[in-house]
Amino acid sequence: DPIDETPSDIELTQKSAKIIQSDNQFGMELFQKIDETDTEGKNIMISPMSVSLALAMAYNGAEGTTREQMEDILHKLNLTPDEINQSYKTLVDALQSHDVKVDLDIANGIFYHKDFSVKSDFLNTNKEYYDAEIDALDFGDSKKTLGTINGWVKSKTRNKIESILNNISPYDVMVLVNAVYFNAEWTYRFEKNNTANRVFFYENGSSSNIPTMMIEEKFNYYQNSQFEMLELPYGGGKFSMLVLL
Repeated sequence: DPIDETPSDIELTQKSAKIIQSDNQFGMELFQKIDETDTEGKNIMISPMSVSLALAMAYNGAEGTTREQMEDILHKLNLTPDEINQSYKTLVDALQSHDVKVDLDIANGIFYHKDFSVKSDFLNTNKEYYDAEIDALDFGDSKKTLGTINGWVKSKTRNKIESILNNISPYDVMVLVNAVYFNAEWTYRFEKNNTANRVFFYENGSSSNIPTMMIEEKFNYYQNSQFEMLELPYGGGKFSMLVLL
């Protein structure tokens, strides 16, 4: 029988919808903070989902004022720890099995110094809800430890991210890592023979000829006085790239 390539619908619970809303708000605030830093002339790739998941794992080890501050900055004051963990598990499981034309892999890891005593509840919770790989390493042997952690990230991102840590100290006690791999077919493919040089204008007023992909198709589009936005769908159309100009 042919494989059914129709993407599934993600059935959102009320709590899952709140998690998405809070993560979107946190993600936009994160982008604003990065935009305020000295990034001129640099290309930056960042995944708010990665940051949210890594902080959610850390949140499971927080108490008192620290926990309250994390709930505040992550916009999760109205959710219990159990609701946060279960909602993330439901969403991540659904996203990774959503569309056969979209390859999405989300991996979490906890690497800690072998001489550091970690509460079993913390490890068990993150293993159960975040499918975290857990490994006790000798942080005193920095070369071997870096090789293990960076090798894990390289494997989980299909060799796209070769190194995530440059150094580690024997005084460090734990590293929490999230890796996201995404690869998908365009719903409407760009044909190679439609690529041609077009003039690209830089902020400083200069310009250069850049090979530019082109396509003519019906896409969702929005504009107002501040920006234009284009949606480029992947696969069955449930995943998409939003381009803001």
